Amino acid sequence: MEDFKITKEFADNLMTLKGNIRGGFFVSHFRYVKNLKGDEGVKLVEERLERLGYPTKEKEVSNVKWYPEALASLMILATAEVFNLTKEDVFQMGKESIKTSFIIRVLMSHFLNLEKAFKEAPKYWRKNYDFGNVEIIGFGEKEKHCTISIKNFRLAKDAEKHHPWTCVYHTGYFSGIIEMLLPNKKIKIKHEKCFFSGQDEMEFKITWD
Repeated sequence: MEDFKITKEFADNLMTLKGNIRGGFFVSHFRYVKNLKGDEGVKLVEERLERLGYPTKEKEVSNVKWYPEALASLMILATAEVFNLTKEDVFQMGKESIKTSFIIRVLMSHFLNLEKAFKEAPKYWRKNYDFGNVEIIGFGEKEKHCTISIKNFRLAKDAEKHHPWTCVYHTGYFSGIIEMLLPNKKIKIKHEKCFFSGQDEMEFKITWD
């Protein structure tokens, strides 16, 4: 991981951030690591999290239980550190995580078109996050663009406890979802608003052709 090493102090500060997510993230992330580096890779990530004081085991996580969102961010960063990933790798990690997420794949199978998927997005968010809210704004199917807005998630004041590569991961994640919905389109995504830029919301502008 370029010019960054996770310290115990950083991990402890990150873990003070409030908010929980369903364990599906952890299940799919471990699958991603296993596909990338095998069982030994999973073990390395588990060991790194344990050394930081937040042990998380592949065989113990559950799709339906609630876990701190901060722990998910810590796992992303620990994975990047252990395997010395680049920023581009982290984007790809977010994108590829869609393919290993059972929950996402089941949800996507019920979405008949892009418009329906966007209408269902807030409902999906509430089922998997106990904080924040997502809104799709500026959607134009003919114009081939949309904006994903996330509010009440992480605030500008939280940036000092976080790391910007988690936003790179989320950018890849949303790119992966749109690619799944539009498999034959060329997707472009731009992270236009971010708490690391001093804003209390996140926005991702997406276009396709």
